[in-house]
Amino acid sequence: MKPLRQNLALAIDGGGIKGVMVARALMRLEEELGRPIHEVVKLTAGTSTGAVIAAAIARGLSAKQIYDLYVEFGDKVFPKSWRTISPLKYTVRFQYPDGPLIKLLEQYLGDMTVGELHEQRPDFNMVVTATDIYANTTRFIKLYKHRFDDWKLRDVVMASSVVPTFFPVYEHTYRKLPNDPPAENWIPEDRFWVDGGVGSYSNPCYLAAYEIAFCLHDQGWELNNSTLISLGTGNSPLERTWKDRLRGIFGGVRTPRGLFGPEWVFPTVDVFVQEAAREQVRLTRHFFTNAPAVRAGNAEVGLDFRRFNVNMTESIELDDVKAIPLLSEYGVAMGEMIVNDQEEDIEGFICGGEEVFRMKTPDTPQAQAV
Repeated sequence: MKPLRQNLALAIDGGGIKGVMVARALMRLEEELGRPIHEVVKLTAGTSTGAVIAAAIARGLSAKQIYDLYVEFGDKVFPKSWRTISPLKYTVRFQYPDGPLIKLLEQYLGDMTVGELHEQRPDFNMVVTATDIYANTTRFIKLYKHRFDDWKLRDVVMASSVVPTFFPVYEHTYRKLPNDPPAENWIPEDRFWVDGGVGSYSNPCYLAAYEIAFCLHDQGWELNNSTLISLGTGNSPLERTWKDRLRGIFGGVRTPRGLFGPEWVFPTVDVFVQEAAREQVRLTRHFFTNAPAVRAGNAEVGLDFRRFNVNMTESIELDDVKAIPLLSEYGVAMGEMIVNDQEEDIEGFICGGEEVFRMKTPDTPQAQAV
């Protein structure tokens, strides 16, 4: 494993129960480092299930404790009932009550507020995404933002984790401040929140890089002294997924032209979430690793950014608790990828045709604006 820089940040994608693989991978990283993850990482960024892990690390949990949390999810958080039977599950407001998840988060995270955590760990930072439905925007919940001081840590996780149709929309206050946009004056402080991955940030690596580059200078963070590790929650096999989608009700095989209106929800969400996640990786590498290096003519100037993910042989749903053993195996594999620096292969930007975008040095006529 390449040496880590002075400041280590961790960004975790959304993915429901698939957070199991991330927790298991972090157990392997702890073995490599010889220390609990919360003693090594100084910044966490997370969306949805990534918010669970980001908050757990901030709270001081070890990777094993986080893994145990996910194993305990099981039937407590995703109990099967008539609400989860297809196609009935598409006709109800939500499939699972949120009480068991809140209780589990209370068990592991306690009653600590954002303000109390920031006071207890002033050298630690966290960024969690949550979607403010009324305002139609993503909010970035950070420990140093006083607006969130009275939010309990478990409220932050809930606001980021309630996937629409899986859980009921989460209700929590959002204190108004004098510099809020006038267009939001009509919105009450009692807001409603859904999964942070509903926006562009199912993969929050760009947010973490932005935090390092622009927000944490007073704490000694710079691109050239920081390592950012981004962890995905698995790539589903598209070939198998599309074969299942295009199987006709009465046999035979359809094309996408044969899909009915509601059936387009799933491929649309898949394309949006998976492509948005890949795009965050491309943007992070381009603007925070490559561009600074090109400007300075020194590769060490840019952010040490590493992205890890696994390719799965089957599709695993966000609530498939029976897949926990398999997800654990994927986690072991991803842990080995991390310690052996086997990064996920994501192409860069394309200029047209098959030519990959490559930044020219600033003194050449073909220099690209960066």
